[in-house]
Amino acid sequence: MAKRLKKMDCTTKKDSYPAADKAKTGTRRIATEANRRIMVEEACRYMKAHLPQAISVADVARAVYCSPFHFSRIFRQHTRMSPAQYLIEMRLQKARFLLITSKMPVHEIAAATGFASPAYFSLLFKRRNKLTPQYYRRRYSGIIFPFAIGHIPVLSNVGDQVGAHPCASETD
Repeated sequence: MAKRLKKMDCTTKKDSYPAADKAKTGTRRIATEANRRIMVEEACRYMKAHLPQAISVADVARAVYCSPFHFSRIFRQHTRMSPAQYLIEMRLQKARFLLITSKMPVHEIAAATGFASPAYFSLLFKRRNKLTPQYYRRRYSGIIFPFAIGHIPVLSNVGDQVGAHPCASETD
């Protein structure tokens, strides 16, 4: 019985320290979380800077001094998408901008945004935007954004219904 009491006393003594242990771990966790956020931001900057190049998750992980597995796990926790998905979304966003603002052919836009094949670019573009790159360009290239000019534009490209922009008020 005496041995049991001593054993219980030992556990009681150990149980009296968890608050200090949690405080240390919590501080470490906060510091680690800040480091992870910085690592994800650095990875995003690296992807943006090397957008036209063929880069892999291993390349990005190497740039932020991390293993590809660990990097992918942390990146997904912070962005809710994999690094590969994020890179594709960045490339498609740049492609949408180029389609609207430039006269570059679609195959050049595909190359400028890092897609190896114009066919693969068109396939992904159509999946994400529900429009082919050509039709997207025809539909949205004539739009002047309201915040730039101060009025709501009229959509009237390639057989679309002519009418006011959906965000426009009926009094304009």
